[in-house]
Amino acid sequence: MLSRFGLGKSTSTLDALLDNRKATLVEMLAVEDCLLQVQLRHKRLIEFMKQPLVISQLIRYLVIDDDQFAPIASEILASSIPALMDTLLSQHQELLTVYWTLLYQDYALTRRQVAYFVKINQVLLTRRPADMVQFLYHLTDLLPHWIQHIHDPSGAPLIELLLSMVECELVPETKGIAKWFLSQGLIELLLQQLQPDKDPMSHQVGEHLLAGVIRLGQTSHHQMKSMGHNELIRGFASEQTMQRLMDIMLDADSPEAIDSFLCGARLIIHFIRYNDERSTHPDITPTHVQILIPMIQCATARISSFIQLLDQPRSKCPHRFGMERLVLLELLAEWLHCADLAGMEQHGLALKTEFYSLRLVPRTLDLFFAFPSCNLAHTVICDMIGQVFENRHLDQILNRNLLLSVFLEGRLLQRLLQVDQQIKELEASGKSSSRPGFMGHLVLLTRAVQILFEQQPPLINILRQNVNGVSWDAWRRYQEAAMQTYQSWAQPLQPHELIEPRKQPPSPATSTPNGFPLPPPPIYLSPSNSLEIRMTVR
Repeated sequence: MLSRFGLGKSTSTLDALLDNRKATLVEMLAVEDCLLQVQLRHKRLIEFMKQPLVISQLIRYLVIDDDQFAPIASEILASSIPALMDTLLSQHQELLTVYWTLLYQDYALTRRQVAYFVKINQVLLTRRPADMVQFLYHLTDLLPHWIQHIHDPSGAPLIELLLSMVECELVPETKGIAKWFLSQGLIELLLQQLQPDKDPMSHQVGEHLLAGVIRLGQTSHHQMKSMGHNELIRGFASEQTMQRLMDIMLDADSPEAIDSFLCGARLIIHFIRYNDERSTHPDITPTHVQILIPMIQCATARISSFIQLLDQPRSKCPHRFGMERLVLLELLAEWLHCADLAGMEQHGLALKTEFYSLRLVPRTLDLFFAFPSCNLAHTVICDMIGQVFENRHLDQILNRNLLLSVFLEGRLLQRLLQVDQQIKELEASGKSSSRPGFMGHLVLLTRAVQILFEQQPPLINILRQNVNGVSWDAWRRYQEAAMQTYQSWAQPLQPHELIEPRKQPPSPATSTPNGFPLPPPPIYLSPSNSLEIRMTVR
């Protein structure tokens, strides 16, 4: 029967070789369907392959990246054969140790060496997690070498293997691996990768691995796999780590300082969003925010330096908005959100006082109107204004002062009316038929102001007495026109309009009561992506 499929002859050849005690591994591997017979659990062939000398030779092929035999050697060792795994993990661990010495080498690993190494060890980790973790515990000074090889041109898959090891914390029989990684200095090593004197590739490695640690320790997205708050995420959240990270972000002299800042800021943003329930359950009081307290304390001590970057970015093109200011705005918006989380009030009052005294909201409005084409920045600033407007504790003096700063120092009403007047004058003169890029956000801001005035009637009287340069009749006419635009967004398109794109209102399920979109959930970029996404923001 087997001969009909061309298998009988090969099987006979293998059996004949196995009958000959002098048969070599090379002769076995030369048989056409040797690998298939291994995968089919050919009993006598498995008995041959599990011998320490044979496995040693297979590993040698992998280490030297033998063109002829390395591919089949990797397939054999990754075939989940219990007898072969017993040899590697129970009976002769020294063979696996030899394989892992590949990471201790100073030369760059080839693409195939990395691919085979990750494939085989992922199989061992999946099939024998407890044995594999115990094996890992006996390797000394491993992590610096591991991280160094991630920098190899083909080293990215080693990130996934490392994170798979960390993920073993989820398995009861391997719980404790996160503590071991912390004791081996993983967080410190990754912070070193973010140093501004390192190259962007190093920054990317540090960011990807720390983002993976944050993701695996998240508490706010219940549909995602999570280890919860473990030793590694607590190590990242510690005051010492946060101080170090923010000092790295604020470096002013190194040539790659901006890239270090961007990586650090994105990590903190992910850390916040992965540890409160605002993104997926906006009406639920967060339950795991205590881990954010050291970060808030460190931010409060350095907030003036961060806010100064809004006016004096380190970019060589300060006349452009730039990615540095955009990510900084997003970070400041997250910190403003943290200041209002339940359980943070005893810390978060120092932070809000700094926000008020440093004129955070008026400064962001300055940027909003100074860069009318930067819609990404407009979205973040609208989120910040929305947080101020929607605060549930406006009876507190500091919250009211932040709110008033939008209108008094930020001059929001005057600016909205000025832009509207400028547009009307340009259209009347025929000099321009195009409108500024932030028109949609201006309508959203106007809608938010309208709702705020309806919810806080005394505020109108306060503003009438303290805001100069506003014709309230003109404001009423402008507001009515803006609301007509807002309502038109909800109307179905007419046939002749389908050829042109049209702004759509925020979905009720993803917007706040004032009409602003909710901030996005954290986005995890797979470490296998070797190129970082970069945007030029005008």
